[in-house]
Amino acid sequence: MRTEVGAGQRSVDDWAKSLGVSWNTVAAAVYGWTWRSVKEPPPLTPPPAENRNWPFARLDVVAVARMRREVRSGRASIGEMARKYGVGESTARNAILGLTWRHVTEKPAKRGDKGGRSAVPAKALPDLAQRKAQGDSYRKIADDTGFTTSAVFRALQRYANNLQSGPSHSSSEVTDSGTAPHEVSRSPA
Repeated sequence: MRTEVGAGQRSVDDWAKSLGVSWNTVAAAVYGWTWRSVKEPPPLTPPPAENRNWPFARLDVVAVARMRREVRSGRASIGEMARKYGVGESTARNAILGLTWRHVTEKPAKRGDKGGRSAVPAKALPDLAQRKAQGDSYRKIADDTGFTTSAVFRALQRYANNLQSGPSHSSSEVTDSGTAPHEVSRSPA
């Protein structure tokens, strides 16, 4: 495969179709991301990311740069960017934090750069729980309140657990990690 792709005789796409596997599987073997033990012929150097044609990609260099700027400035959350560009939150997070799209020159956001609100106030939890009980989805609640879907989910999970076992603290807000800002999380005994 490596020899034929390198010589331009066959493309990665041709190989994928003839073998009945995905493009990614063949590309990984040709470019040495998998099958590292195969030394001859050596893996090919992949084309620069900006020269690749990804027909089904929802993000591009410009979109990723905008997402990074918005989150770094605090004008938007990762969840908001994911919804705006029609991608999953993990896809947006990885692009924004620079775990993927490394060739984009816009500086990635840091984990500490929090866009939007990341803590659900304890006083809002009864209302959110009531909406969930009435049939609203986590995403609908998140969209209406400005929190991320995952923050709403985790906050309501903790709220339900606290109702069953009694409150573990009397903080005015609960963070995404499940503890009050001054507490250290501990595993149950």
